[in-house]
Amino acid sequence: MEVYGYDSIFLTPTDAREIVIRFLTILSRRWRRLRLDVDGMDEIEPGQVPTHFPKEVGHIFVTRNKKMISHLRSHGQVLMPFGEGPVSLHYVMQPDGTYEITIVTPEDPERDNFSKSVCDILREASPDLAPLRAGMKYTGSTN
Repeated sequence: MEVYGYDSIFLTPTDAREIVIRFLTILSRRWRRLRLDVDGMDEIEPGQVPTHFPKEVGHIFVTRNKKMISHLRSHGQVLMPFGEGPVSLHYVMQPDGTYEITIVTPEDPERDNFSKSVCDILREASPDLAPLRAGMKYTGSTN
């Protein structure tokens, strides 16, 4: 999946899998039919949050529903008319056992309410996140 948007990068001593599960659980309260595309996993039922993720590296692409997927296909990774868009989470275990977690939002979280709110959900999922870099424009591939 090609990922475009603004990346905010964090470090944490907490296992990233726990953070991802908490993040997705909180987001699923807002997006009841959220759709997940997780590298290395079979298709996941809409609205379901898996309880297991790979330990060392993970890539998760999140959309609100089928309408957001259609919008993504026709307009790219930009906000929908109601102000929300797809989000990606990526994590990598570091040699010292900490994790680097990147959240990619459609807009700059410093300027966009939706993108800020998604970053706030990530912070809620793991209060011990230490920011490395925020709001950097990224136009690359996760693969």
